[in-house]
Amino acid sequence: MNAAFCLAEKLKMDCVIFHDVDMFPADDRINYGCPDTPRHIGAYVNTLGYRLMYAEIVGGVLAIRMNHFHAVNGFSNEFWGWGGEDDDMGIRILTLNMTIERPDAFIGRYVMLEHIKRKDSNNRLMRKLQIIEKFISSRRMLKASHIRMQWDGVTNISWRIIKVIKRPLYYHMYVDVGRPPHGWH
Repeated sequence: MNAAFCLAEKLKMDCVIFHDVDMFPADDRINYGCPDTPRHIGAYVNTLGYRLMYAEIVGGVLAIRMNHFHAVNGFSNEFWGWGGEDDDMGIRILTLNMTIERPDAFIGRYVMLEHIKRKDSNNRLMRKLQIIEKFISSRRMLKASHIRMQWDGVTNISWRIIKVIKRPLYYHMYVDVGRPPHGWH
């Protein structure tokens, strides 16, 4: 995500929107603009009962101005795979006393596509244990988000652009971000 931000900055954009590919607005009146504070556009999701679960949540769809992204040092580079990075970003935003704006709870509803569950396999128990281990590691890391944001983020990224495809409304980037830290599965 930090690599995408760097491309947007190079293109002289004033705002970036990070959008999960499995989420769709239920109402076409949703505002995809960038206000003066970070906007958690995807706050109310069907899989969460259209409820805001906690204050620092910014997952799903986040609009943020370039100066705010720099102020929080972007997304952490320490989270790999699924989970934790959005909560870390929310903590970074709140640490700097920024307000997280959210849309109206009725207009700002999103539908998340159903995720296909894997069929039963011999490695099912091992996979569950790995998920639990990753969850515990993520929670531990979130406790230090306000400290890590000083050095972990857009200022210390290491990546290589493989290919960029320009589309009418977006850029599709293929990025090599290297290998995950030891212990991430």
